[in-house]
Amino acid sequence: MEITVDPGRDTPARLAAYSKEFGADWPLLTGTPASLARLWRSLGVSVQIVPEEQPAKIDWFTGKPLTYDVDHTDGYFLIDPAGRERFSDSNPPNLHGQLSEKLTSLLNGGGLQNLDHQGNPNGHSLTH
Repeated sequence: MEITVDPGRDTPARLAAYSKEFGADWPLLTGTPASLARLWRSLGVSVQIVPEEQPAKIDWFTGKPLTYDVDHTDGYFLIDPAGRERFSDSNPPNLHGQLSEKLTSLLNGGGLQNLDHQGNPNGHSLTH
């Protein structure tokens, strides 16, 4: 599953459209800003709303310029069927520079640099 760091934009309708548009065949979850803030804080994930790059990228869903971006800690958690954390990594998975064209189009400059230089422990967040 994937849980949003951007509940301000990631409505159930937007997540359903994302799943269809980008082929995400796993659960995409959202929640209230307060509940997600508690979740990410408990997992040690930093989330911060920051100004959008200029010129602003166009939102794939609305077709309008983005008004903000979200910086967040990279990483992932592996949870077993009983809900126990079995593994966590504070680095994004190494995609060896390969990401679908549609998903690559969502990355900002820092995300593109990260994709091109994966394995760099000092890289920036893959943001979208």
